[in-house]
Amino acid sequence: PFTKSNTEKLERIQKKALRCLYNSYGRSSISELIKKANLPPVTERNSVCRLKFLYQLANGHYKTDTSHILIPSTGYATRIRHSQTFKPLMQRVNSFKYSVFPRTINDWNNLSEAVIQKSLVSFEEHLIRSVL
Repeated sequence: PFTKSNTEKLERIQKKALRCLYNSYGRSSISELIKKANLPPVTERNSVCRLKFLYQLANGHYKTDTSHILIPSTGYATRIRHSQTFKPLMQRVNSFKYSVFPRTINDWNNLSEAVIQKSLVSFEEHLIRSVL
């Protein structure tokens, strides 16, 4: 979810689920339960999943034509841009601007060169370390 209110709703559901899983309905600290479950916030998990999905699309893990969505950026890699950046999608309407692909492409282009790895496992490990 993009909006803060929807994120807060999901966080509340997650906290209720943790209380149910640990059978701790009393006055125990929810932050202790979150630490015990080693559960990152919804926004961070969402970001990691979106970037992992884009990595899989960009590297041909899915048999899908992405040439109309993932257009390689023209230019060369610099200190700010890594070598695998994509051209941002043009957005005129907020409903598209805050949808999955435009947000994920912007997040992807902001990653450092060190995070972009050859294998999916190493990419995910570097991504989790950099996001969390």
